Amino acid sequence: MKEPFGPSKVLDPYEDSTFEWLGDGPGHIVKLYHLIGTEANPSQFYDVGFYEILPGESVPVHTHDVGEEFAYILHGEAILTTENDYVVGNLPEGKLVYVPEGAPHGYVNVGTMPVEIIVWASKEAGLKF
Repeated sequence: MKEPFGPSKVLDPYEDSTFEWLGDGPGHIVKLYHLIGTEANPSQFYDVGFYEILPGESVPVHTHDVGEEFAYILHGEAILTTENDYVVGNLPEGKLVYVPEGAPHGYVNVGTMPVEIIVWASKEAGLKF
């Protein structure tokens, strides 16, 4: 049976992705690796990638008008923020975040080491902020 979006794969997040710098200035500069939902690794329903957030940097608070997002903290420690810099909670390694459609959210690296967060979102939501 042929899989509609190609065969199953084992992917290396760094080697099998494309990356871009997101943000608009100091404090909001983040490297986003696009892994699933790309031309090389298409998906019908999801975009998957991960953020690399350096110390003192953040993914600014944003919303997705449609679709949902999940995030899993791979390395480091961040905080989840919402509007007016309200801190929802600490995100040490191993924590999972669920972001429903329309919910304001952002991630801030509060540690001294880079934070890696794997993020998957419905195709409609996408991974940009």
